[in-house]
Amino acid sequence: MQTETTTEENSAPSTRGKRRQTLTQSKVVEKFHIGLDNVEHPEIKPRMETAVGYDDEALAADRDLLGQTVQARGVQQQQHAEARATHKVEERAEKALRSAFVFLHKLIRYADRLNKELDIKSILQTKSLPMAETALLDYCTSLLDRMEANADVMAAMVQVRVDADRITELRNLLSVMRQANVDQAQEQGEAEQATAIFDALLGQLRIAYAMFIASAQEALSDEPQLLELLGISA
Repeated sequence: MQTETTTEENSAPSTRGKRRQTLTQSKVVEKFHIGLDNVEHPEIKPRMETAVGYDDEALAADRDLLGQTVQARGVQQQQHAEARATHKVEERAEKALRSAFVFLHKLIRYADRLNKELDIKSILQTKSLPMAETALLDYCTSLLDRMEANADVMAAMVQVRVDADRITELRNLLSVMRQANVDQAQEQGEAEQATAIFDALLGQLRIAYAMFIASAQEALSDEPQLLELLGISA
């Protein structure tokens, strides 16, 4: 499972000669929100419109972008939470499957000792459980298939209480594991897509906020107190 990641490459503007500082995603959302809330101040809006053409249409576009970004961040967080949850389910399913087949291997060895003439281990081609999930599923499935395909082996396994019902239980564990893999892959894909959407919107928001700051600094260059009302340093 992937952890939550977002790009943080776009920076808010800074005065020439000063070190550029990158705002965190939360901070840029917070500061832009403050600026957009206060830009309609009666002493600010007319000057912004006259000096740089920051009119109602521009304000509406920025608010829409900010709203989309906040919504995308919520979706991203939800998708990553769901991906983490399905990953835990997948881990539990794999743990149960491995435990069951480790025990089955022990029973196969016991049945082999009781029926040496059959050479059960060779017929079933037992080996250590693979580490990779896909290989594990393939091996466990093939092992059960070989077991059920040989009547003599099945008769020997019944002696150690591995009957048709037990094999059904083992196949059910395999089904649970396969479904857990499918669910995890789907949730991880959705989480990655949500992150990509949020990152794209965040990048746009940073650019929009940089333009907002530059516009405000130009329009209100002689009114530092009004800039501060927008959350911008003079």
